[in-house]
Amino acid sequence: MLSQFSQQLAVTRQLSRGGGTLISLESDYLRAVRRIAVNQDMQLVKVIAHSERYIWFKPIYLPRGSRKEVQALFQKIQELLLHPIEINNLLMIGDWNIGMSGDSDEVKFLKDIAKKFRL
Repeated sequence: MLSQFSQQLAVTRQLSRGGGTLISLESDYLRAVRRIAVNQDMQLVKVIAHSERYIWFKPIYLPRGSRKEVQALFQKIQELLLHPIEINNLLMIGDWNIGMSGDSDEVKFLKDIAKKFRL
């Protein structure tokens, strides 16, 4: 469910435990102008700063942190943000559930795909 409380944009599950994301904009200079639901836990939010520049925020929650989840996430983002300029203005933050200090296949894959997306 997408909901907006003033400058707080939340994605929450109606009937289950866990999951969900929240973006809180605590500035008069930032304004959410577009939201796209990605799945039951995540959304893309286009935020305008000072009425002229924008950035896409992508809160991340991957329950398992698997290669398959990462691949599906980036594929969905690419479908939703078709233009390369849109992808270049993307900030992804959250719980990837991937231990980045190791050298696992998931870490290698995430680094490779982030490089391809120029993140």
